[in-house]
This record gives sequence, structure tokens and C-alpha cells, in this order.
Amino acid sequence: MKQANLSPHTPCPTQGPISLRHSAIVLSIALSMLSGCSSMGGKFSSSESENLGPFATQTIAIVGESDFGFTERRAVFIRKYAIPGSASPEVEEFFSNADALDRLFRGIIQYSMKIVSLSESGKAQDEQVDAYAEYVQSFRVESVKTIGGTAADQAALVAEIREQGEYLDALRAAQPLIDGVTEYGEQMLAEMEFAAAAATKSVETQIDEDSVELIEYTKLLIRKRNSLLLGLQYIYEYENGDGTALQSLIDSNIIRSKELQLKKDLTEKELRKVEAHLVARLESLSAVADKIEPDWIRYRETHAELDNIYSQILFEVRQARLALLTWERAHKLMSSGKSDPAEWFSLADAPGAILRIGTKAIL
Repeated sequence: MKQANLSPHTPCPTQGPISLRHSAIVLSIALSMLSGCSSMGGKFSSSESENLGPFATQTIAIVGESDFGFTERRAVFIRKYAIPGSASPEVEEFFSNADALDRLFRGIIQYSMKIVSLSESGKAQDEQVDAYAEYVQSFRVESVKTIGGTAADQAALVAEIREQGEYLDALRAAQPLIDGVTEYGEQMLAEMEFAAAAATKSVETQIDEDSVELIEYTKLLIRKRNSLLLGLQYIYEYENGDGTALQSLIDSNIIRSKELQLKKDLTEKELRKVEAHLVARLESLSAVADKIEPDWIRYRETHAELDNIYSQILFEVRQARLALLTWERAHKLMSSGKSDPAEWFSLADAPGAILRIGTKAIL
């Protein structure tokens, strides 16, 4: 059968821009729902019922290891740059990608709940197969087209599902559907990575634009401080016998006070007066720096917060990618009749599978 890239869900109403954190949480719920999905093995073989507990335990463990943090709640300083509807185009694009991922993961939840519901309906095997075929047929054309499928692909898949005599066989016949969704999900996650990078760069630019006076004045203070410290260095070098140090101080034009007459030879009293002048200017400069320090700290904390959130988003994308792959493999092994939950959730070949999916997404 021609592999159909069909979405396993009808689109949910748009919930508005959300963070990748929300999407990751939704996917973790989908995986939890899948623990019920896997119990369908028990509907066909009593020997598989005893594996339901381990399956649920492993599902919880996989989700529990993913420390999904709600990035929007941690946004304090950069929140004003990420208000939906008034943010930069790059940030709005990030929200759009997050919203699309949310709809995909909600579809995964709906699909997982539906196939569990059918397996527990008490209907005969052929009736479950027919009901599952009707469900797949009910997917909206818009959902099918979203990931490159066609109405003909959908019809062909539904026809093959109807040919199956057992519900588990029907799920196995629909595995191309799950594979297509996984590949599409990887493409979306890759787009999320690009969108997050662009949004981060955009917010960085806005932060600097809002603090341009602070940045320039801070740079000026640093230059003046370094200049005064260099002047003190020349004084100390002159005291230690470097005859050229005093001339270096004169040439540097660090001291511009008309009250101080710099010359090649200074008495001890004159040297102390020059030193006191430099120290006084440093103290005055420090007083000014103390006044703007709170603003500078906030500026640095704003950048640090942005960096941390960006890193967390990338981490969440990786976790979502692994969770998506786990869901695909669990469905495939479950529908193939594997009765050992440890096999369903084995990630021995996860890196290779991720690489293969990523390559397809790029090509």
C-alpha cells in the first residue's frame, strides 16, 4: 500500500500563542494516554494483561524524566517582549509554531484515547475494525493536506484497514499513518528550533535598543575607570624608579586639571597631589556607577533570563522529539503483537531513528 502521510486528528480550535513548554506537557499527557492504548493487547490475549502495570510504570518514568518547565511563567524581565499580538514578527512566528505543535499533540491525545475507547467498547473484532476505519475516514481533509497527504491516500488507507479481520491488525495496517505523523512532528520541531533562535535574536536586539543609553554610558564609565587606573599605574612605576613612567602619564593626557602642573620631575608632595587627584576621580566615578548599577544589573539579568529560556526551549524540543519517537515505536511494537512492555519502550535504536527522521525532514 502507498504510505499515506495523514494527520491522526481533526484540528482543535486555536488556543492562542503558547510556549513550547505547554506543547511538551500535552505530549507527555499523550504518552500517558498511550499507556491505556497499550492495554489493548490484553483485549486479545489474557497473557498480556499482566504487562499493563509495567507499561504504565515505564510511561510515567519516561515522562517524569522530562523536566518540562513552563518558560512563560519564568519570564519576568522579557515578558513585555513576548506579548501575543504586539511582539516582533519573529516572536509571533515562534508562537505560531508552538500553537501548531499544540494542535498536533492534542491530536495525538485524541487518537490515543479513541483507540483505547474502541478496544474497550465490548464490540466484536470486525465491528472494532469498522469503527476504527470510520474514525480514520473522519479526519478532515485540511488535516490530511497539512502533512502532504491527499484524499486518495486517506481512502486507500481506510480500505486497507477495513480488510483486516482483527483490531490489532487494523492498528498495524495504520502504522504508516503514525510514521507520517512522527515525521511531520519532527519537521515541526525542527522549525521550532529555527523559530526559537530567530525570536531570541529579535528579543536580544529589543533589549539592547531599550538600554542603548545605559550601555553607552556604562562603556564610557569603564573607559574612564581604566584610564584613571592606568594613571595610578604610571605614578607607582615612577616611584619604583621608572623614569619614563612620568612622561607616559603626561603624554596620556589622563590628567587635565589646570591646577596640576605635570613636569618631568615632581617632588614627593607634588606626586602625592597627583595621586590624590586620580583617587578622588575614581571615587567620584564609583559613586556614579553605584547610581546606575541597579539598571545595569537588570539589563544583565534580562539577557541572562532570555539565554536561560532559550536553552530550556531547546531542551524541551529534544525531549519532545524523543517522546514523539517513543510514542511511534510503542504504537508499532504494540500493534505488532509484542507482549513485553520493555520492548515497546526500548530506546536502544533511538539515536539512529531520530537521525533518520531528521534526515527526512531536511530532505
